[in-house]
Amino acid sequence: MEHKKVNAGDLRIGMYVAELDRPWLDSPFLFQGFTIQDEQDLKQLRETCDHVFIDLEKSGDVDPAELEKGPPEPGPEVPDEKFTDFKEEVTRAREVRDKGTAVTSKLLEDVRLGESVNSEDAREVVSELIATISSNPNASIWLTNLKRKNEYLAAHCMDTCVLAVAFARHLGYGRDTLEDIGHGALLHDVGMMRTPQELLEKKEPLTDEEFNVIKRHPVEGYNVLRLIPGIPETALNVVHYHHERYDGSGYPKGLVGEDIPMEARIVGIADAYDSMTSPSSYSSDIVLPQEALGRLRERAATDFGGDLVEQFMRCIGIYPVGSLVQLGSGALAVVISHNQRTRLRPVVMMLRDGEGNPYASRPLVNLDSLLEGMDADRWQIQGVRDPKDFGIDLEEIADAQSRG
Repeated sequence: MEHKKVNAGDLRIGMYVAELDRPWLDSPFLFQGFTIQDEQDLKQLRETCDHVFIDLEKSGDVDPAELEKGPPEPGPEVPDEKFTDFKEEVTRAREVRDKGTAVTSKLLEDVRLGESVNSEDAREVVSELIATISSNPNASIWLTNLKRKNEYLAAHCMDTCVLAVAFARHLGYGRDTLEDIGHGALLHDVGMMRTPQELLEKKEPLTDEEFNVIKRHPVEGYNVLRLIPGIPETALNVVHYHHERYDGSGYPKGLVGEDIPMEARIVGIADAYDSMTSPSSYSSDIVLPQEALGRLRERAATDFGGDLVEQFMRCIGIYPVGSLVQLGSGALAVVISHNQRTRLRPVVMMLRDGEGNPYASRPLVNLDSLLEGMDADRWQIQGVRDPKDFGIDLEEIADAQSRG
């Protein structure tokens, strides 16, 4: 195979990076060899390396002769995805979320009481959710910030469903498969209702013995749902295998690698991400969205497969929806929307100016349109901040914005 040295400034989307000018372990890149997918990859490579070596055979349509000419002239700007009225979209998403949480709560209670379960209600919720996410995935993801301990399990099932459907849509799955994956995600923890109530309500961390009881819930849920007519096999696989891990360390069967159904791995990632960013009765280890992504990435190869975690990070974004960010001016804002082209320049809701004064109207600002010119540095994101450090309640803000 032929490797060609290319200056970082001359790299292009589509090139396959085979070697760096430094050890891979000293770089932020997850894979030893990857195709440059977008502007974010280019930016990270240029910030990390002076030059790299590309594999010409794996670099698709890149013409080697073009490398001698330097970078191409910039083409026309790619238009943003249609950005509809935020308040309208998030209000619609809130209606679907509230309905889904209520339906899930009833399903869980029916299982707990040993009563018959109507899976059609779950399928209807998932169908409405897919329509909402297809219109504006960011609005639905924004509402996963509404975390309440008194409805933890039902809300967690609903939020996992939102994340899993958005992720599966990002991966290119069709409508029927989205419905099956969403169906499984909404019901993935139904087996928890066969777990002793005192464990679900325990305030302290679980002992190893108690956690082993909790670990029975995938099999318990599968055994309940497989007897219900109309539950698709994909959904059953999600319920049964969402805690399996790529290196065989998961449960209940210790499946390894590609033996774990893809739909279960998709929901498993969404489940793990939401669990890390949500309060529960027996876990106080709640982390910021960006830190949760970092933890997923650290264990990508062992838990879900590196490629799939990388795609989840692309779906959620460098600055996940709902993250509090600080701009170059010192102003604070919350991320409410981004797309693949603008992961570093999302749409934000302004909360406080550089002097700490609150914005009364909380205006929306598209950073992508402001990061040029003399004032560009003022609008550059400096980093993610912890809302608690500034006395900001993002749950209250998400709640207020979703009430029409």
